[in-house]
Amino acid sequence: WLVTCARFVVGLTVVAAVFRREVRIGRLFTTGKLATRGIIGGISVCAYYLTIIHLGAGRATFINNTYVIFGALLAVWFIGEPFGRVLAVGSGAALTGLALLTNAFSASGHPGPYDLLAVLAAVASGYVVVTIRQLHATDHTSTIFAAQCVYGLLICLVPAALYLEPVSAPAWVVMVLAGVFAAAGQITMTQA
Repeated sequence: WLVTCARFVVGLTVVAAVFRREVRIGRLFTTGKLATRGIIGGISVCAYYLTIIHLGAGRATFINNTYVIFGALLAVWFIGEPFGRVLAVGSGAALTGLALLTNAFSASGHPGPYDLLAVLAAVASGYVVVTIRQLHATDHTSTIFAAQCVYGLLICLVPAALYLEPVSAPAWVVMVLAGVFAAAGQITMTQA
């Protein structure tokens, strides 16, 4: 929880430092779509970090990265993008790979609750991508990213406080650096 909080605090710091003229924090609490983006995005980040603990970084990340498939499929439904052959074949292949990875077709071992949580987080992230695309018509990238940071921080503050443990100086450095890299990647993806 502390790592997740650090990510969101560093993200807000980056936005304040780099985009202080563009970011509109007040809109996060008055615009429903920004709030939805923030809440769902914050929950999906927390769920992803939780699945890393229980599934391992490789499996959790593979499942989480299927958000691009879910985003493409949800874009057909929510914003009317075409559903062509390439999307159908690519999505089918990726989802088959996901099913094979999680043992969905196995008679003896089935996906566990954290596999399901990882898939739900990926679907949520796919929804967020579609929402980001819609928000670009009215909001700057920094405001869209700040929504995730503000609402994500609100979501994980209480658990972080309840499970607070001492953290060494080198661990703080790593968390801050990871937060900077995550912010740079997220802002770039949001802009794109």
